[in-house]
Amino acid sequence: MKIVDGLQEVSDMRAEVAAREGFLEWVFTLPTGASPARAARDALDEVPGGCRHSRAAKAFLVMLTEVALDRVVSPVRRGGRAGRRLQ
Repeated sequence: MKIVDGLQEVSDMRAEVAAREGFLEWVFTLPTGASPARAARDALDEVPGGCRHSRAAKAFLVMLTEVALDRVVSPVRRGGRAGRRLQ
């Protein structure tokens, strides 16, 4: 909530940059070994519903939501030569 509160006063001209900075601050303060998706869901649970948020705060919350939904794409191994023969 500290980051969201800090983003409430940011002008619309700096909204995207401030949201990214807030997101990086959030990421770098996660404990070692913590699940980012779980931490994002926990952080989103702390944000009170029905609040009006600045453009920067909304952008930050969208970033957290994407992490919470675990939309991070992981590389997929195709199987090398054996995998290509199957195609």
